[in-house]
Amino acid sequence: MKKCISRLFSASIAILVASSSIISAYACTGVIIGGDLTEDGSTIFGRTEDLEVNHNKVYKVHQAGEHKAGETIKDVSVDPDKGYSFTFAHDSYRYTSVSDTTPEYGNFDETGFNEKGLIADMTVSASANENVLGVDPYLDGTDTTKPIGITEAIITTAVLGSCDNARQAVEFIAQEVATKGAAEGNGLVVADHNELWYMEIYTGHQFVAMRYPRDKYSVFPNSFWLNECRLTVGEEKENYNVSSDGMYIYSKDIFKVASDAKTLKGDEASRNIDLYGSYAGELRESTESRVCSGIKQFKPDASFDGKVYPFLQDTPKKITLSDVFAFTRNRLENLDKVADDMSRGDLYPIGNRNTMEAHIYHIPKTATAEYPGTMWLALGSPLTSPFVAYYPNQMAGIPEAQNESNEFNEDSVYWLAMDTLFMIEYNREQLQPIATEKINALESEELKNAVPTM
Repeated sequence: MKKCISRLFSASIAILVASSSIISAYACTGVIIGGDLTEDGSTIFGRTEDLEVNHNKVYKVHQAGEHKAGETIKDVSVDPDKGYSFTFAHDSYRYTSVSDTTPEYGNFDETGFNEKGLIADMTVSASANENVLGVDPYLDGTDTTKPIGITEAIITTAVLGSCDNARQAVEFIAQEVATKGAAEGNGLVVADHNELWYMEIYTGHQFVAMRYPRDKYSVFPNSFWLNECRLTVGEEKENYNVSSDGMYIYSKDIFKVASDAKTLKGDEASRNIDLYGSYAGELRESTESRVCSGIKQFKPDASFDGKVYPFLQDTPKKITLSDVFAFTRNRLENLDKVADDMSRGDLYPIGNRNTMEAHIYHIPKTATAEYPGTMWLALGSPLTSPFVAYYPNQMAGIPEAQNESNEFNEDSVYWLAMDTLFMIEYNREQLQPIATEKINALESEELKNAVPTM
């Protein structure tokens, strides 16, 4: 990996240290590709973490027992004193993460493997419509009489440190949201070598998780995307239900909250509900530009009718890892538009300057709990950073991927990638093709050398 990074940036004659203003917004874009749609039968999923420039990310390995049985960790991202807390029932598992470098503002471990073969990818931020939030508001500290609910800043740490598999992870999150509440809306993915679950947390206590089918693909930027679902009552747990077909785990009041808010699209008697129509807020233009270009990335002839985009998509195309890498760099070319990274309007692309890191998981058909697959990670924007393979049994990352400096550092993958991007932005038409050619060559070599089940 060190050799690849060196080759990518050795051609840079000068480093431009840009004084760029930080723009805050939620703009992550997730993707899931079912195994029946991929060239090699593998399941592929991942996310671009898209917020702002000059926000360093690092790869970490957390050793087993970092948190001891009985130890309580607290989320300081909302309120250092009143944030959500979690107590470990056993010593924490060994896990990897792609983390923020400012833990004083929250862990934000984001994504990784644990020693049991569980993969967590958290989260794509979203917000419900005002009507349902009026019935079941987020527990975000606004009401000082109530404790603060779980947030993305701590959820990955708790899940990877304590859960054994994807099903247990979904049940853990369901239990926490049902009993302690959520401080925000989110979409997230948990997976293992057997199954993948996609979950949406809508309001303070409402959620639905779906066991993802192998014959579909999905693109999900910042909104809720599950459309019509049949949420039958198969198994009634104390704080959530499991559908009779085992495909859904959902909150007990998912129909009631929407009904009380007068937003319910569906019928509780038949157990049918359009979750997008019932719970989602209005789509932003920047969300529409990314979902449309993302869907067309894997189905070029896709057409769109109105503002409803089915979560589960079909395509005759056999998708490769390289196709998904390209997805993270999509700049609206397939919509015949010129991307605008600076405005958050209808020209905002998936591949943009504000991506702090992007990660893609590859779970082969031969995956096991011991060897669940590979994480391909690009620190910084994938426009100027190559995807490099990381494995669940790695003892550590290279130093260049673990540099926690929050100022430019030439020994950091993130800072070199971002400063190269700033340089390219002075003449993108001329310079981006040069970087893209080098990145494609590096990734082709990496793909040849990757070990798919280690």
